[in-house]
Amino acid sequence: MKIQEISVPPRFRAPGSALFRIAACLACSLFQIAVMAQPLPEWSCFRGPDRTNKSGETGLLSEWPEEGPELIWTISGLGKGYSNVSLADGYIFTSGSDEQQTFVFAFGLDGQLIWKKPNGIPWETELLDNHHGGVILHEGNLYGAGHNARGWFCLDFKTGKQKWSSGGKGSLTYAENMLYCLDERGIMMLVRATAERYESLSIFEVPEGGDGMHWAHPVVCGGRLYIRHQDKLFAYDISLR
Repeated sequence: MKIQEISVPPRFRAPGSALFRIAACLACSLFQIAVMAQPLPEWSCFRGPDRTNKSGETGLLSEWPEEGPELIWTISGLGKGYSNVSLADGYIFTSGSDEQQTFVFAFGLDGQLIWKKPNGIPWETELLDNHHGGVILHEGNLYGAGHNARGWFCLDFKTGKQKWSSGGKGSLTYAENMLYCLDERGIMMLVRATAERYESLSIFEVPEGGDGMHWAHPVVCGGRLYIRHQDKLFAYDISLR
């Protein structure tokens, strides 16, 4: 932002004058606008925002000084660990552990500690001892299948409390308020994604494509349901016509 210089008569330059106070407020406002207009650095997850491990930064040094780039600050006291750093909304996040506890840290871009929180286990359950089928978080509830528990389950995400269960085991995906549950025995079920009760709306048997269980995850894309079993891939039209 380029700010044009303005010539002000000497009588208005005194710190106590009204024009001086107005000019000072205007200068502060322009500075705040300029700062707010600058985008905050973002590296919000492992391997970067788009998971390519490629940064979009520009205006960087093409060569480093012999002693290396300028060290701006150093943070100590993180404990043991190999956690990367993530940057989002003007914060730097990482984690580390001492002998008994893991902690998550948030720092400002100036390296100052904002907060430090223990990273504990809020609850445990043996119901979703997931084998291969994945787990879906939707509207505060977890949906998935147990291995030794042998069943489809809906659990409260915050407490782990069971909302409902049904027999079977397999993999699932979600689309348009529905769970597409593929039982490992080859039974495809359309289940309403609600925590109120287990509600199966439709069901059909998938043809065999070879030996073994149906462990490939179903995929919903482009109005189609794709199901793979060994040598064969099946595509079903599930769009409204």
